[in-house]
Amino acid sequence: GTTQSTWETCDRIAGLLKSLLRMALERLVSEIATAINRQDGEGLNRILQPQNVKRLVARVDKSMLDLACSYLPDPDNDTFSNYLAYAATVDSNNAVDAFEFLNNSVSAFSRAFASHESNWAIPVAHSLTYRLRRIAEQADAQLKQQGMEPQKLAEAERTIKRVFTPCTVDRNPLEISKKWGSLYLIVNLFKIYFKLGNIRLCRNLIRWVEGPAFPDFNQFPLSETVTYNFYCGRLSMYEDNFAKAETELWYALQHCHRRAVNNKRSILQYLIPVKLYMGKMPTKRLLDKYRLNEFVGITEAVRTGNLRLFNDSLEQYQEIFIRKGTFLILEKLKMLVYRNLFKKIHRIINSPKIKLSSFEVALNLLGAEIDLDEVECIVANLVYQGWIKGYVSHVHRILVVSKENAFPNPNTILPSR
Repeated sequence: GTTQSTWETCDRIAGLLKSLLRMALERLVSEIATAINRQDGEGLNRILQPQNVKRLVARVDKSMLDLACSYLPDPDNDTFSNYLAYAATVDSNNAVDAFEFLNNSVSAFSRAFASHESNWAIPVAHSLTYRLRRIAEQADAQLKQQGMEPQKLAEAERTIKRVFTPCTVDRNPLEISKKWGSLYLIVNLFKIYFKLGNIRLCRNLIRWVEGPAFPDFNQFPLSETVTYNFYCGRLSMYEDNFAKAETELWYALQHCHRRAVNNKRSILQYLIPVKLYMGKMPTKRLLDKYRLNEFVGITEAVRTGNLRLFNDSLEQYQEIFIRKGTFLILEKLKMLVYRNLFKKIHRIINSPKIKLSSFEVALNLLGAEIDLDEVECIVANLVYQGWIKGYVSHVHRILVVSKENAFPNPNTILPSR
């Protein structure tokens, strides 16, 4: 009898707990419905913070979530039942399942977002798409560890574009237009394209921003315009459009929050190679302030034409430069090192006619192990690219330079595209 009584008590407690859980879920769904009816995007965003809901839904199965959200109109029911399922699994070390729930949630949200007559849900669009990108990265990392093909970030890109499309076609007055949500989504997509190595796709988004239908760029939050210019600057750098890259990265640096030291450091890791290529040297103080030791030797090598120091520095910090995607850009600085070395030799000789053998001796002293034919090729390239004003006499093995401005400032010869 005692055992039976104990089981009955346990059943009653379990039933009570289930009832309390159901009531708490109903309250949560009621709060969601109220925020939607009031078109309170910020309020809805606060309700959906994972830390606010995951404790409640941690032990709830999907069928109970579906039932609790079934009182919401379609597609809101799918949006929030899947979102709550994501919140329940996001800390379970199963990022793939969490991604699937959130991807379904954002897909459903995109349909509701497209039907809204104003932009009240922009805060929700931003937070959902941000979380989708992050959980997709985690899911891909798990798939890679399991020897499977990582594909969730590519799926997330397609889903985020479904949220982005309503922003581009919104014909409502500007004050209630969804276009104000577009730049954040564009930055999110930039991050995906850079992660996946599909940076050429950024150009389609840039054309939209630069088109006539886009709102005043300066009216967007600085956090969005800074990040946008950061990625545009990196893209311009990879396309060898250094003048444009400098403008965009400089904007990002100048408008970055003064306390965001790590962000400024990230910007400088791309801006410095661009400025070096344009003949503009960073100060030692700047490099020390932002702990950019990898550029100390390279800067000195470019300034002085020290080929050995350049090669040694490039090799020493090769892993950092490859990880940041700047190694190939920095390798191109070797031509500027040659240019500055040859300029020093020209000053020493003090003649418009310089024997190529003089360059050969200097380069070999700096560990280049190079013959006269290779020297002639390097010099001819420098002349062709505009780094030196003059011509090479193959017969006499000499470089004849202009009497005026024989070594133009790199900033004046870069293609502007």
